[in-house]
Amino acid sequence: MFEINGNSHVYLGNLVITGAHRDSSQSGGGISFVGQGNLAIANTTISRPALRSAQAAEAGGLSGRPLKRLALEQLRLFRAEAGVQLPLIAVGGIESADDAWDRIVAGASLVQLYSALVYEGPGLAKRIAKGLATKLRSSGFASLTEAVGSAA
Repeated sequence: MFEINGNSHVYLGNLVITGAHRDSSQSGGGISFVGQGNLAIANTTISRPALRSAQAAEAGGLSGRPLKRLALEQLRLFRAEAGVQLPLIAVGGIESADDAWDRIVAGASLVQLYSALVYEGPGLAKRIAKGLATKLRSSGFASLTEAVGSAA
């Protein structure tokens, strides 16, 4: 939390995967947060994970499906280091209820859709919400809040 002209604001940070960092302590000397805030893990990468495209060697950031595995890995690492006090937002390669559920049980408090939403349209959010409701019932959790980090 920080203040501007007497008004409180919640910090929202974002982490980009460079591909060189295998643990969160290398991504910025460890995690140390004061007050309230959120951290989005990880909406883009400059690494080139096994792409099958004529453009695979091009420079620039990747998002969406190619980022799925890397983003989930980084989410798990950051949740392990940050503990439960910092809300993490899962971003990157989320295109189904299964993807969203994997992020939630790995420690995400929120899930952000972007690339898949562009390709599948606004109905995607409703399909994911229905799928999450089914997973919640079958898992025995009373709420998604209970599920956050349950597999961490």
